[in-house]
Amino acid sequence: MKFLLVKCHQPTLFTALQPIVTEPLELEVLAAVIQRHGHTCRLYDSWLEEISFSQVLEEASPQVLLLSGYITALETMKATAAQARKQLPQLLILAGGVHASLNPADFMVTAIDLVVHGNGVVVLDQLLATDCRRESWPLTDGIAYQADGQWHLNPASLMTAHHLSTSQATSQDSESPCNETPPASTLPPLPDRRYFNTYAHRTHYMTQRPVALIQTALGCPYTCDFCYCRHLNGGAYTPFPLERVMDDLAAAKSHLCWIVDDTFLLHRPRVEAFLDQLQQRQINRQFIAYARADFIVNHADLLPRLKAAGFRQLIVGLEAVDQQRLDDYEKRLSPEMNQQAVTLMKRAGMEMACLFMVHPQDRHSDFRRLRRWIRRNRLAPYTLSIYTPMPGLPGYDAAKPLFTTSDPAKWDFLHLVLRPTHMKPWVFYLQMAYTYSLQLFWSPLVRRTVWRAVTRTCRRLLHLPPHQSLQEETP
Repeated sequence: MKFLLVKCHQPTLFTALQPIVTEPLELEVLAAVIQRHGHTCRLYDSWLEEISFSQVLEEASPQVLLLSGYITALETMKATAAQARKQLPQLLILAGGVHASLNPADFMVTAIDLVVHGNGVVVLDQLLATDCRRESWPLTDGIAYQADGQWHLNPASLMTAHHLSTSQATSQDSESPCNETPPASTLPPLPDRRYFNTYAHRTHYMTQRPVALIQTALGCPYTCDFCYCRHLNGGAYTPFPLERVMDDLAAAKSHLCWIVDDTFLLHRPRVEAFLDQLQQRQINRQFIAYARADFIVNHADLLPRLKAAGFRQLIVGLEAVDQQRLDDYEKRLSPEMNQQAVTLMKRAGMEMACLFMVHPQDRHSDFRRLRRWIRRNRLAPYTLSIYTPMPGLPGYDAAKPLFTTSDPAKWDFLHLVLRPTHMKPWVFYLQMAYTYSLQLFWSPLVRRTVWRAVTRTCRRLLHLPPHQSLQEETP
């Protein structure tokens, strides 16, 4: 069978600038599954290719189309499915991705045959074992399917049975269950990076290109109130064997690697083993990874070793600078710990990208407090997101009567979907923009990122090739 795997996008406030463009890692993993079963596939990501979907569909002439995307791309995915159905009526069309995992009903439309709401690797393995025959669908875990004009929802499928609590997963005991990993036969295969190798020059992280994505675990054992990803894969935290991670790193043809685990710096023995294996296998890379402020504070002695191993930036979700809001978000942090983390990272000479989340209930004084904190610490880069109840999470249904929009494209954490309590929406956005812009005054990196993004956009609109002097830095 011939498969076409498509990453769907929806333009956002940042789409024109595109400060970050990455490979469709989830599709590369699924491509490896498909090829393991002896089938062929073509990947397509409109952010990496200039060819249209219609042209790709015509040229590839697939028997199976698999669509993936975030909640913001929900309508794009449904429109793409309808277009494909019209162009190739006999096509088998599957929809999946992180939004479908918890909200399969959103994809139950006529143009789509199957919705994948379980782990994509497990589901695809089951489907391919039966050549995607319709009679096997009722026995396939993790899908919703159409039959006789009705939709049927099968139980979810998981990657692993390891459900770890926060205390287990972050335990410093080397015998902690966090060291347990699922059998190799149940793990996803290494991604097929031929698509990345072809379009690596189009990927970038701020001013640097190319950037490869690396995943060393699924899920997160923490319980942050706003986090969608912690509910994926049945809420199970699943670390991959480090041997597999090293094989993936060795195969990735990029000096800069972005570890996209929800929280990579989680379990100290595993982090130390990771660093040991980098040295043993002489893998020389530079890394971007997610971390928590409490790990940085509790394991500050690891920072010099992380820096020496190539960790150039840690992305840290500080979220707020007052205790009440941190408690509301269930971050299990304090403002003092956030401050300590910033101080320790500066002392270690490591770059820290700070993530903040403003709330529709914030007052002018809350924005002023945040700006003072940012100025005092000279933070850069940092981002601001707007607290957004996500469909499929606890609290979403209770918040629905307060929504100001039903457009899924607005669920990008950059739009207000809840009306601000203490100011008009345009004033809230103005407060955000002002707070965001502070870093331009003291960060050459941020200024360079914005300038190059604007230049890239202008040249793209004018159909001009990238200017040699404006090529991104290679780490």
